[in-house]
Amino acid sequence: MNYMLWLSLGIAIVAVGHSYLYSQTQAITRPYVATVKRTVFVRGPGNNETVKSIETRTEARDRLGRRYTSANSGTPERFRLATVHDIHTGRVYQVDHENRRVFVAAVNEFRRGPDLTALTGPQREDIQSRTRRVGEVSCVESPVYVQSGDGTRSEAGKGCTSFELGALTIAQDYTAVRGGQQLRMVTELVDLRMDVEPNPDWFRVPETYATIQGSAWNEREARK
Repeated sequence: MNYMLWLSLGIAIVAVGHSYLYSQTQAITRPYVATVKRTVFVRGPGNNETVKSIETRTEARDRLGRRYTSANSGTPERFRLATVHDIHTGRVYQVDHENRRVFVAAVNEFRRGPDLTALTGPQREDIQSRTRRVGEVSCVESPVYVQSGDGTRSEAGKGCTSFELGALTIAQDYTAVRGGQQLRMVTELVDLRMDVEPNPDWFRVPETYATIQGSAWNEREARK
């Protein structure tokens, strides 16, 4: 049975040791370079687990507030995309170096962080109760849901999203059945270097590449 991951993201306030005003003005332009690791385990009899795969990717932000995401290390070369979210141009660029093309779409406004004025008192209390500290940054914990082919949706684990790092999921642990196997997927932030300016080449979009309007994911869906 095929499963699709649905991650329920809460609206985050940076609570521990940081004011929300700081997170909105300083944190979104505070540079960093990080490595995100995703490990997939196969769960067998007696809940014994064996490692099926380990993938890593690079996440970064420069002092201009631009976000960079590399392709996962396990992605085949022909499918690899480097993604740049540019809050100044209002565009997200998916760069396909293998085929010398770039997909251009509207930037996800969610990465700017929540609007404090839109939150009620109970909402603020709820967010603060789900906020925890992971290393140098705060994140808000939310449930992870999986949906089966028959439409049944159920909670499968937990995730934690940091708006200090641009709505980056820095921790996640959930289970799902895929291809007849009981899998456990664990995402973790294994290396975070704050106030480190990333490689400027990561944010360059080659002018000689063919430009395609829209998301690369939309194109792939259309090919199915």
